[in-house]
This record gives sequence, C-alpha cells and structure tokens, in this order.
Amino acid sequence: DPMQGISLLRSLEQKDSNNVKLQMTFALFSAKSGQLDKAVRRFNKVLQIDSSAIEVYLHLADAYEKLGQPEKSLKMLENYQSKTNDPMVKLEIGKYIEQLRNSN
Repeated sequence: DPMQGISLLRSLEQKDSNNVKLQMTFALFSAKSGQLDKAVRRFNKVLQIDSSAIEVYLHLADAYEKLGQPEKSLKMLENYQSKTNDPMVKLEIGKYIEQLRNSN
C-alpha cells in the first residue's frame, strides 16, 4: 500500500526534516503525482540542505515548465549549466536553452 509507505516516510521526516534523500523522494513523488507546487517546495528544500545536488535544477526546470512558468524554467536550466563541470552537458543544456528562448 503506497499510503503506508508515505506514512512511514512522513514519520521519518518528523525525526529528520533535513534528510536530503527523504526530501528528494517526497519531491519526486509530488512531481510524479502532479502536485507540482509541493514538488517545487521540496526540490528547493533539497537545495537549501545540499547546494551540491545540482540535478535538482533539472527537476525544477521541468516542474516550472509544467506550471507554465518558462522564465523560471530557463533560470533553473541556466543554474544547472553554470554549476555542472561536464563540458558536453554544458553545451547540450546551452543548445536547449537557446531552443527554448527561440520558441517563446
């Protein structure tokens, strides 16, 4: 039963609300279930706890795009691009950013 699992996770959160893996799990559940506002809050909490979790910027970009907030989505992609050390990823994200800018 998924609700039992969620109840267990919530009880863990009460003990340690700064658990990155737990917050990421909740954020991903929220995004998958279409609760995008909750997902955004959870993803931002992950970044507050661990600013090195740069993959969160990609999840935020996706959530903001689905929420109809393209400027915020672009900002998250730019943040990701500026923080990654992989030159190929920087290049690909840069191409995607330009594609999004040209389509708006």
